Amino acid sequence: MADTLPASTRWQGLRIMAVDGSVLNLPKTSEMFDAFSGQRMAKTQNGLVLPMARFSQLYDVDSGLTWHAIVQSYALSEAAAAAEHLKHAPSKSLILYDRGYPSYFLVARHVLLQRDFCMRVQRGFSPETDRLFKTDLPSTIFQLKPNHRAKAMCKKHDMAVDALTLRAVRVLLKTGVVEVLLTSIVDPEHIPDADFGELYALRWRIEGDFRHLKSHIELENWTGKRLDCIAQDVHARVLAKNLCTALASVAQAQLDAERAQKIAVHLPVRKHRDKVNATAALHLCKFVLVAFLLQPTLQTLAPLVAKIASNTNAERPGRTCQRKKNRGKSTRYPMAYKKTA
Repeated sequence: MADTLPASTRWQGLRIMAVDGSVLNLPKTSEMFDAFSGQRMAKTQNGLVLPMARFSQLYDVDSGLTWHAIVQSYALSEAAAAAEHLKHAPSKSLILYDRGYPSYFLVARHVLLQRDFCMRVQRGFSPETDRLFKTDLPSTIFQLKPNHRAKAMCKKHDMAVDALTLRAVRVLLKTGVVEVLLTSIVDPEHIPDADFGELYALRWRIEGDFRHLKSHIELENWTGKRLDCIAQDVHARVLAKNLCTALASVAQAQLDAERAQKIAVHLPVRKHRDKVNATAALHLCKFVLVAFLLQPTLQTLAPLVAKIASNTNAERPGRTCQRKKNRGKSTRYPMAYKKTA
């Protein structure tokens, strides 16, 4: 079965990774609040404490695997977790970030570890990036210099504080919204300006992975109220997701090979490509993964892969829907997804 494992693809010769974080709601105990911080309600609600933790992951957008995961205090920033992820990122990779991450320190950390990046920046980040918001200039190459706070942070970590040569690219979305992306790849022949919209769109896969972790795998359904249960539950569920994703990838490769073979001999195939149902795959894996971890044999996994391959959905590319604004957030119930356990 190892021969059927799909090879990881590359985008312009780079492995595309993504880093993002999410807030986890913890058991409502004072011990959790002291360890992870969170939010304290108003006096009118008797000072109720809502312990929270920040969960961050380094995610491979091609394979769907989590390479590195961190659970940290709610008081710490997502950028601090991103800096820790970097040493676990593979070589010849490019890491995608949302607009909450750009900073001189994180950029300098990438340069030091020789990892490329692409970050969405907000207005006010620098005069050079602001110019792209206001004009039709497709891109610009400029020098990013550290401020006093960035210099102090870099010196604390024994890092140089030189000016960094970066490239900012203007991307016009179909909705008419302008986004500006900051990247370490300054050579337009390596990645042209026109390709950055397609590149940054790959970041949405990590958003879907958070939805999968929190809704289908129920990441916030804790098995205990002790501090050690938090890290244990998070990493156990990430491991389960990775194992299930790897098996689903094998099943998907088999489906694609069967479809290609039918097309080659001119047999009829469905209009749309069959894609493995991730929820059904997770449901099937829960009966086998524990036994496999106790006694790892391929004989245990082969029937499981066959069952996963039999549960598919039709993949309809290009489907989009308008994003709703001001949807509000429920404080009582999670998103309405089916339970897999």
